[in-house]
Amino acid sequence: MRHFLLFLSMVMTFTAKGQTRSDLIYKTDNSNFAAVVDEIGDAEILYYLPADAAKRTLLHISRKQVWKIIYSNGEIEMITEPSAASPAVSVAAASEADRIFLKNKTMLTGWVTKVSGQKIEYRKDDSGPVYELLRKDLAKIEYGNGNVEEFDGKVTRASTPEKSEPVKKEEELEKKKDRLSGKFSVTAGPEAGYYLGTKAWTDEQDGLGFLTSLGGSLRFNYKLNKPVSIYFTTGYNGASVEKNYLEGDVEAYKETYSLDGAHAGIGVKYFLKESIYILGEGRANFLKVKVTYSGDGEEDKYDVSAMCPSFSAGIGFTKKVSRIVVEADIHYRFTQSAFDDLTDPIHSVGARLAVGLADIFKK
Repeated sequence: MRHFLLFLSMVMTFTAKGQTRSDLIYKTDNSNFAAVVDEIGDAEILYYLPADAAKRTLLHISRKQVWKIIYSNGEIEMITEPSAASPAVSVAAASEADRIFLKNKTMLTGWVTKVSGQKIEYRKDDSGPVYELLRKDLAKIEYGNGNVEEFDGKVTRASTPEKSEPVKKEEELEKKKDRLSGKFSVTAGPEAGYYLGTKAWTDEQDGLGFLTSLGGSLRFNYKLNKPVSIYFTTGYNGASVEKNYLEGDVEAYKETYSLDGAHAGIGVKYFLKESIYILGEGRANFLKVKVTYSGDGEEDKYDVSAMCPSFSAGIGFTKKVSRIVVEADIHYRFTQSAFDDLTDPIHSVGARLAVGLADIFKK
């Protein structure tokens, strides 16, 4: 239990650190700005500004306005290809000039072409050179479209006519439902395990002789934020072995052992990259050991049950194509035995392969 809690603590620490790194959002008009992407939906992208990491006030931008996103880990995700500019239309004709205010009270006019984490680039006209300014020297930029970017992290949007209050509330509610429903997915698939170490469970002569297990599981996933998901899992696993004892060439008797039962648990995934994650999981396993002795035409049976907790850690891969999800993982599992006569823990390694559906509550 202590190791599992330590693992969860490390995962949440990595999560907190991961959120402070900023991504770079490039718009289709070739401008860009620093942000921390929280979620990419079908119609809009949610993000918050790096300077607002404490409160994480979510802002949103239409997917149609975003060309690509360069994540803090160097990965690039293409969203919308920017439209090619018409040769007959100049930068100056396309929009009003931007106004750049410096901290020394100087104001410059031009067209901002790039905003990065360290500097901005702008032109004074179409054929003129590109000028650079350091971000630390800037107070704010008033863009020609009415938006204002202040370099203390605040962004003010251009004013638009207010919609009627009922319509606004209904739209906001629908967007909230859409964002929430897009965070759920469910997968199902087989699990296989291989027993390690403990002789009481694995040794063919002095133990029960279990080597492998086979079963399946159903997993409900919920995405908390960009790198972290939690899930609930339930399923069934079983293992069995048969031992035959001979007197000469004749079978004297045989013993059959089985270990099986249902399980339920919760886990957490931390995504190192878009498709690769590490996981930690805790389960309650409702196990039953069955023993059957048969010989001389007679058969004796007995069984014993116990709830055995288990803890596992592993690494996995997931891929989403449209609404179809494929995921696979390999893991190590420690199961604490709660049987009265067999208290040795069970060590095993296993693998899971599953397919399922994403956005299961979306219309």
